[in-house]
Parts: sequence; C-alpha cells; structure tokens
Amino acid sequence: MLLAALYSCQAIYTLQNQKIKLSLDEVAFDTSQNLWRIPVQIHQKSIPFVFDTGAMFSAIFNADSLCPKELQRAIKFGSVLGADHKKQPQKLVVLPVSCRLFESENKVFTAPTAPQIDCIKPENRVQGVLGMDLFFHQEKSLYLTYSTGRIVLKDRPETNTALLEQGYVLLPSKFKRNALFVWAKIENQAVWFKLDSGFTGTTALPFSTKNSFQNPLKTVYEGAAFQTALGHTFGREVFYSKMPLVLGKYKAKLQCVESRTIKEAVLGFKFMQGFDWVFDFRNKQLFAKRNAQPIPENYLNLPAYRAIAGDKLRIGLKAVKAKSFSLGDEIVAVNGVKVTDKNRCELEQLLNSTADWNQLELLISSAK
Repeated sequence: MLLAALYSCQAIYTLQNQKIKLSLDEVAFDTSQNLWRIPVQIHQKSIPFVFDTGAMFSAIFNADSLCPKELQRAIKFGSVLGADHKKQPQKLVVLPVSCRLFESENKVFTAPTAPQIDCIKPENRVQGVLGMDLFFHQEKSLYLTYSTGRIVLKDRPETNTALLEQGYVLLPSKFKRNALFVWAKIENQAVWFKLDSGFTGTTALPFSTKNSFQNPLKTVYEGAAFQTALGHTFGREVFYSKMPLVLGKYKAKLQCVESRTIKEAVLGFKFMQGFDWVFDFRNKQLFAKRNAQPIPENYLNLPAYRAIAGDKLRIGLKAVKAKSFSLGDEIVAVNGVKVTDKNRCELEQLLNSTADWNQLELLISSAK
C-alpha cells in the first residue's frame, strides 16, 4: 500500500508540475483516415499525432522506440481498461515536445501498450494523441475550423455578439474532466454527447432500455465493430441510418450506432467536420456554425460480414441475420488462394471491400 501511495504521489506531482506554453498560432491539419493529424517534434523528429477532443490526457504509443530512455524512467499510474476489458498498467513518461500550437520541456504523456496491427500501413498508424489536457486550464480560445482545415488559438475569445453575427450558435454545454459535452436530442431521447474527434464515425451512444428507438432503418451486428488504441471492441451493435438529431437550431437525420461496448455518447469526426467550432475555455462556452461539409445520413451497402486479420484471417463481425458463417470462423482460402502470412492483409482488404461475399469462393474452417 505504501509503494502504491508513493507512485500516486509521484504521478500527481509530475502532472501538476508540467509546464505547457500555448502558441497563439494556427496549424493546418491532415484529415486522412477521418482523424486530425498534427506534426509534433520529439527529439528532433517530426511525428504525426492525432488531435483528439475526446482524450482527457495526451498519449504516446510505441514509446519503446520513440522515447526508450524516458520509458525506462516511466512513472506507474494505476491501470487502464482496454477494449477487451482487460486491465494493463498505465505509465507516464515526461518528454520535451513542441509543435505550432504549444511547446513544453516536461509534457506528461500516458504510454499505453498498443497492439501491433500488421495490416495498417506504417504511415497510417497512430503514433500518439494530443488530448484536451493541453488546453483545458489555459483559458485560451480554441477554434476548430473544418471549413478551412485549420486549428487556431486566440488569447481572448470574440464576444458572443461577434460570434453570433458570424453565424455561430451558442450550444448548451458542459466543460468537465478535460472533456466537452453538448446537449442534444436523438430521436426523442435527450443525451449529453462528448465531442470526440478521435472517434472516426458520426455518432454513437451506449445501449439502454430507456432509448427504445423506433427507427426501423437498422442493422444489428455481433462482434468487433470498433478498433480502439488498445484493441477491438466486442459485443452487439445496432447501426441506424437517418436517425433524427436536434442540436441547438440544427436538425438532421444521420448515422448513429447504439452500442453495448462503449461507455458514453459521442459525436465523432464525421459529425464534427460538418461544423466550425469555438471552445471558449475562459467562459466555459461552446459555439458551432454549420459549414458546407456533408454529414453522413445513411449506412450504404452494409456488408453481412467483416474479416479481421490477426494470427489468422477470421470473421470478426457479422450481421445477426446472416447465417452462412459464424463469428470466429477462420477463412482458409479466398478464390482458390490459400491465406498466408504474406497475403493475409491483401485478402482482408478484398473481403472487406466486397459487400456480397457470395461473389467470392471461400474455404472456411468453422470455429464451432
């Protein structure tokens, strides 16, 4: 118990004493893979980090290769629950970092152990996350302007009147625990949604018997629907098209997932890109203005199955109504080509880009 207490005190001291200097500047962001990517300098290397409004803390992955010396001095800080519901020790590393938005000689990052996903190209792998801990206690105003592809920091917010004249709307919001929440109605259910640019989808919310959604435009799945930094989720997911949503003066019908694997409601990247945002941390106010970017309404050509390449090529997700194959079935060959370590990723891509697997000749080894 004493050892745990010492670790906790050291971690708290380290977190409280990090110094972050924000730059009143702007940065263009890369939106590939439906994520904001911002270059960050670490040890004279430029590393793309994802800017994630849903992350309470900043994180660095692959710390053993990016900052091995700092990892050796890592501070233990409790544990984190992965997508597979298994706990792993959480570590804190302290790094000198800089980018166009901030610089710090002792920025604290969590250093989770992320699973190796062989079928993601190296240039597309997430190396780290810039979380809201950078901005939440600095009282600067953060402008996320999807219409111009830029993030801007300002020392003082514009007046409410000036923002309203520009077409922004003041939204009912809550600023708490390094996160921003906005109130909206989905169908007839009132929900506090977290703004989460790290979620690549449109919107998602946890399953609840109180939801009782009546929208018939849905497909029910079982399996691994989402990939997180710590692994795949696994459970039942309901994908809705044209789900009615009201956010302030904005009304629309859009994609929505009702999930048994997520813990809180989120508005993700594909929703957020349809607006320009102003986060006024000084006055705890949130403004949004609709732009010309489309927000997806329908899930088109949803496949009955989805393959996941791990140690084997397996069926990782299936529509509940689909009966040809079972979750966990191994795909041994595709169109007469045997699955090997060398072609597993290529065949995964082929399967997941083919909506109707009846077009393919599959050799399956049943998991049952």
